Amino acid sequence: MDRKKELSENRRITINELADSTGITHWEHCTVTDSLDKLCTYFECKIEELAEHIPDDQ
Repeated sequence: MDRKKELSENRRITINELADSTGITHWEHCTVTDSLDKLCTYFECKIEELAEHIPDDQ
């Protein structure tokens, strides 16, 4: 989870709060790109702050 948002708001962000705010739930069938877009919007960040590609050979 993005610690910058937690630190700037001086509080912990729960999984339930994240699910309520973004609509992403563990039982919902949505695309990965849709979820990443919602997370970027919620955390007000760029995609590269959420994910990093690490090739299999590393």
